[in-house]
Amino acid sequence: MLVEVSDAVRTPDGVSVVCRVPFGQARMRWCGDPSVSAGSFHVEWTINVNADWGRNSWFSAVAQPGLWMDAGAVVFRARLRGPAELADLEFGDSLVLLEFDGPVPAEAWNSWIELQVPSDQVEIHPYNL
Repeated sequence: MLVEVSDAVRTPDGVSVVCRVPFGQARMRWCGDPSVSAGSFHVEWTINVNADWGRNSWFSAVAQPGLWMDAGAVVFRARLRGPAELADLEFGDSLVLLEFDGPVPAEAWNSWIELQVPSDQVEIHPYNL
């Protein structure tokens, strides 16, 4: 996915950036050149926590992708694709691998969901085309 990166901040764990996409923005970990300041990058997404239905993931009332911050966490709105052992989020033109702790309602598959993840547990990895 092509994203706009800005507002790089050095942290003890690396670099965090604001990542902008056509449907929102959020702050997350940058896993590229630590001297980044701003620019457009093709990235892959990594979510480093498991989803837990009803705790950090639930059905969305809106059927379109979204990205925003809520109380220091990144919220993804995406289509959940499965089955459970091969779950991913269809997030814009990207697929983001996802693991669940516990069962997922059968009607959640191929539905729009929201997933809330601590900001430091979301990474973007730049790559060259």
